[in-house]
Amino acid sequence: MFEHFTPDARGAVSDAATEAGERGDRRIGTEHLLLGVLRQPGPAAALGADVASARAALDALDLAALAALGIDARGVARPAIPASRKRAPFTSGARAVVPGALGAARSAGARRVTPRTPPPRPARPRPPRPRGRSHRPPRRRPREGPGRTAGARGRVRPRPTRPRTPQAPSGGFRAPCRAPAVTARGPPPPPTSP
Repeated sequence: MFEHFTPDARGAVSDAATEAGERGDRRIGTEHLLLGVLRQPGPAAALGADVASARAALDALDLAALAALGIDARGVARPAIPASRKRAPFTSGARAVVPGALGAARSAGARRVTPRTPPPRPARPRPPRPRGRSHRPPRRRPREGPGRTAGARGRVRPRPTRPRTPQAPSGGFRAPCRAPAVTARGPPPPPTSP
């Protein structure tokens, strides 16, 4: 995907990763992509914005979000965050912007994405996918009851009703074979009638 980006556009993406690291964020979001684009001299001048004002607006949004949760973070200095050796992953919104920028460049008739490529139309935000366990309630099974036994690890299994017989080659069940017993002397004598 990034092979269709110009070196300036690739620099904007790497600047976005730098911005995420400086802010202490674990993932690269759309706000970091915007800050990365504003670090480039051409788009910042075209938009009439600078990185410092965008950072201040982002910090104000962070404070407002924390205040909505009842946390007063004004005047609290952020501790120094050690740089991570891992590459930060993109959020789902940032992952949607990158192919959208390529589509916007192609619809404008360009072959490559530049920092001046107009951003794609904002998509509807999807609800976040739950991580780990599902949020659905667990299925209820009776622990024990008629016809059920608790196996290892508390799993409930049906109680066997009859022993299984080996399957015939055709795939169906065959009846147990009760062949007459053969002894060393020969077959058993025929039954006598009274």
